[in-house]
Amino acid sequence: MKMNCSENDKIFEKLLNHEISIAVVGIGYVGYPLVQLLSQKFKVIAYDIDEERVSQLKVDNALFTCCESDMKKAAIYIITVPTPINKDMSPNLSDLIQATSSVARCIDKGNIIIYESTVAPGTTEGLCKENLEKLSGLICDEDFFLAYSPERVSPGVDRATIKQIDKVVSASTEETLCLVSKIYQEIIESRVIEVSSIKIAEAAKMVENIQRDVNIALMNELSTIFFNTEIDFREVLDAASTKWNFMNVRPGFVGGHCIGVDPYYFIDYTKRRNMNAKLIELSRVINESEVAFVSNLVNEFVNKHDNQKTRIGIFGISYKENVGDIRNSKMIDLCNHVLKSNTFDISIVDFDVPIGKCSKEIEKHRIFELSNEIFDIIVIGNDHDSFGKIEKKWSSMVHPNSRIIDLTGKFEHLFSLDTEYYHL
Repeated sequence: MKMNCSENDKIFEKLLNHEISIAVVGIGYVGYPLVQLLSQKFKVIAYDIDEERVSQLKVDNALFTCCESDMKKAAIYIITVPTPINKDMSPNLSDLIQATSSVARCIDKGNIIIYESTVAPGTTEGLCKENLEKLSGLICDEDFFLAYSPERVSPGVDRATIKQIDKVVSASTEETLCLVSKIYQEIIESRVIEVSSIKIAEAAKMVENIQRDVNIALMNELSTIFFNTEIDFREVLDAASTKWNFMNVRPGFVGGHCIGVDPYYFIDYTKRRNMNAKLIELSRVINESEVAFVSNLVNEFVNKHDNQKTRIGIFGISYKENVGDIRNSKMIDLCNHVLKSNTFDISIVDFDVPIGKCSKEIEKHRIFELSNEIFDIIVIGNDHDSFGKIEKKWSSMVHPNSRIIDLTGKFEHLFSLDTEYYHL
């Protein structure tokens, strides 16, 4: 069947009247907020293989299920599963393939499958399309239709929710693009940006995060150079940022599910085509080396004060401020490095990361109450709002010879001038 505009209008009307459903496949940090928004306008089926998570969630107009066959009631499918990397930094598409297979066993003629998972250009119309056709026995653009709209949320940032961010949308046919755009425009307050092809939309998401990664890498490299030449890089940036067109990107750890991951998808994409992404590869090397840089500052202190077991406090272990997410967190890498040594008495503090999210070894060293702790070294990984409740305690947790390594650069005013204060 070929989809036309009049059929689109009928489908959209049926969606608004709750006669047909939208299935969201994967109800994690992207899928669940999407379910919440969609259910305000449409009837939703929220599918995930995690039975525990499914049992804990409830939203009006949404059926939460682990039963694949429940999705057969849907006419629109939105796949929002994670696309992480393997230990060798190669793309891990196992969740995407599994989700695609589940949908393929449920779809019927006229259905639309929308992908929001971050992938390299060509993946949706290549791997995903092939799996859908093979398992369903249906033909793309005749029996079913494809669309792609990359998720762009920034966890922990109030102004960067699904509702507030412009939504890039693409589809395999113009008619499908029209319908998908109407669906998204119903649930967001910002613009729907239609692009000419699915590959364009896939590439746009790649470029968004690659640009960020490269810019941070530049700042990290400059920070290291100025650190070793005893020039205050923070003041350098403050001065440089007075120029109207200066991009005020700050140095720091790069982690999380996007910025530290997507460049590897693009690097793999170029290598498969016998090309090189030299700057992107080098940026990854620079940003990954920041953990070693901070580790050296820690070890330097130990070597300098080789008289007793060093007490170290590590504050903030999520990948960024005001989130409880530790995926690809460089602070976790730092914790693991410190834990390998018997030189330290370690306390790990993070009120935002739920208990039980970390490894058993890290959880063993976590504390949630600060009483009379005195640290030789404090490493501050991020600027959680929750740290505000201990603001008055910072100065009492150190002694004159303590070393503070502040990766945020925001806590200097809380410490005595006698302490050694470092920032990136």
